[in-house]
Amino acid sequence: MQTRDERTQLRVHYVMEHFAECLDAYDRDPPFPRPAQRDLHRMAIKQRVQLGSAAAALADDDFVRRLRQVLVEWGMAARAAKLRPLAEFQTALRSHGDAVAALDGLAIDSPGLPLDEASRQLFDLIQTLGIVGSKAKIVAGSKALHHLLPELVVPIDRKWTGCFFGWHREEYQGLTGQRRVWSRTFAAYVRIARALPLRSYLTGEPWRTCITKLLDNAVIGYCILHKKPGESSRACD
Repeated sequence: MQTRDERTQLRVHYVMEHFAECLDAYDRDPPFPRPAQRDLHRMAIKQRVQLGSAAAALADDDFVRRLRQVLVEWGMAARAAKLRPLAEFQTALRSHGDAVAALDGLAIDSPGLPLDEASRQLFDLIQTLGIVGSKAKIVAGSKALHHLLPELVVPIDRKWTGCFFGWHREEYQGLTGQRRVWSRTFAAYVRIARALPLRSYLTGEPWRTCITKLLDNAVIGYCILHKKPGESSRACD
C-alpha cells in the first residue's frame, strides 16, 4: 500500500507531465463561481505589477483595500478565519513591510532560489503576519502574500491544496504540523516550477494571472480531472 508521500509524489509527477491538461481542466471549469472572486484578484495582481514592488504596494491604501476585498471574496471573512478589520489589517501588513520586502524579487521558478531559507522566511512571516485571528494561518497568509509576492507565493487552501497533498486536519492544530505542511507544499511547488517553462503558459486567460497562480490552477485542475461528480474534496486521496 502506498504511503501518503508516495501518492503525493505521483500527483506531482503527473502535474509536471500533464501541466497543460491540468490548466485546461481548470480553465474549463474554475471552481470559483462569483465574478468578483476572479475580477478583484486580476485587478490586485495588475495593480501590484504596476506599482513595481511589494513596498510600494503596501504603502498604497487602494491596493491594501483591494487585497482585503480579494481575501473576503476568497472566503477569509468566514467566522473561522476571523479576518481583521481594514484598519487593523493595514497596520498588520505594514508592520511586516521589511520582511515582505526582503523576499521581493525572488521567483519560484528561479534555479537560484534558496529553497530552505525562502521557505523558512515565508513560514515565519505567515505565522506572524497578524491579518487573521485564527490559529491556522497558512491559508490566509499565503493568499495575502500571493498578491504581494506573485512571483514567489502560491495561494493555498484546505479544500484543493489539501486534497492534492493529502493534508490531515490534525496537522493544523500545532505549529510543528503547520510548518511541516508548509515546507512540503512549498518544496513541491518549487519542484514543479523548476521543471517547466511556466511563463509560456501565461496566455491571458482570466485566471492565468501570474506564474504562482498557474501552479495553483494546475493542482486544482488535477483534482478536477481525478474527482468523480458528487465525491468530496478529499476524493483525490
